[in-house]
Amino acid sequence: MEQVAALYKTEYAERNLKKSAMRGINTAINVWIVPLIGNRKIAKLTRVDVQQWINSMSDGTQGKKGISPKTIRNYYSVLRGIMDFAIDMGIISDTPCKNIRLPKKEHKEATYYGHSEMERLLEALSALSGDELKFKVAIYLALFGGLRKSEILGLNWEDVNYETGEIKICRTRQIAPKVGVYEDTPKTEKSARSIVLPKEVVFLLKSLKVQQSEAKLMLANKYEDSPAVLRGDFGKPLYPQVLQRWFTSFLKENNLPHIGLHGLRHTHASMLAHMGADKMQVSTRLGHSQLSTTLNIYTHLFEEADRTIADNLSQQFFSKKQG
Repeated sequence: MEQVAALYKTEYAERNLKKSAMRGINTAINVWIVPLIGNRKIAKLTRVDVQQWINSMSDGTQGKKGISPKTIRNYYSVLRGIMDFAIDMGIISDTPCKNIRLPKKEHKEATYYGHSEMERLLEALSALSGDELKFKVAIYLALFGGLRKSEILGLNWEDVNYETGEIKICRTRQIAPKVGVYEDTPKTEKSARSIVLPKEVVFLLKSLKVQQSEAKLMLANKYEDSPAVLRGDFGKPLYPQVLQRWFTSFLKENNLPHIGLHGLRHTHASMLAHMGADKMQVSTRLGHSQLSTTLNIYTHLFEEADRTIADNLSQQFFSKKQG
């Protein structure tokens, strides 16, 4: 089993999957698959073996603590991928990864800011100094564009249309051990999208561009002038951890609940739902691969919107006494 897992990783996964996916695959193989079932012959692995492996991840084994249902499902997908690869390569004729009982999915409510917290956030952002303009732009892109952190960092100036206010999401920037900052394609096909930003956000982008031009003149050949919208002080693409650390510190300084950068994306979805955007509009703007993804994460938002519709119908047609 161990040899086939290594073959799957080098001959398929590393050649075809994203670096971000490889982090999870490496953990699954190195921590849970090889230590627990790596010494078994792949052709001898049964469904019972796989089920016991799933259960051991849930309960914890060999000094390891049990892991969440979501993570277990992710690692099971890796094992299933290894088995499918082995079938394709003629190593085995069938897979034991059938009719396996997986732990139930956990449903976690998305964390986002309400109206009063939004007001406090915007007030705190308005008080930022010019030196922190790049961070303000990043927060506005998450809050009013619904962009993921990697999409914000992946935005280049060529992707911004000042006239229409439209931006194109066509790459991401992320970080990986021993690699550093790297560029990749968006998370899914539908994550590659175009969205229109409010004019106030476009104005901030213009101001940031002017600031970077001034820095380039001042620093001359010390300034790298990368194509990225979000840059460090010397023109290189902004390091992802720098943005995350700044935001954590900013929230603490302003006594705002810590929701993380992804919480701003959830806040954007909340704003859209409360403004009456339908489910498909929200899904498209967020770049979800399927409408079901949007519904799974934001069911409660649309339930609230449905109640508002019902209240409006009641007020419109039943508020007056009939006859």
